[in-house]
Amino acid sequence: KKVTGDGVTDKQKDDAKAALDTKMKEIDTQNQLSQTKIAKLNQQQTLLDLEKKTLETQLQAYNNELSNVEKAEEDSIKKSAPGYVK
Repeated sequence: KKVTGDGVTDKQKDDAKAALDTKMKEIDTQNQLSQTKIAKLNQQQTLLDLEKKTLETQLQAYNNELSNVEKAEEDSIKKSAPGYVK
């Protein structure tokens, strides 16, 4: 066994380096998976935002339509009612 000045053998250093390299690869893999999950979540958020905007637009259109119908009903009632109804 060859021992260096710090009391650690070359094999121990090599084993420690291999263990560190393995752990770093695991961390890199986990990081890539996390980045993929983040990208997927961002894509889902974009789709949800688009759906929300679509629903808000539809709601506004329905509210406008309802307002127009209510106004038309009021105008129709006023036209058909006797002159003393205002």
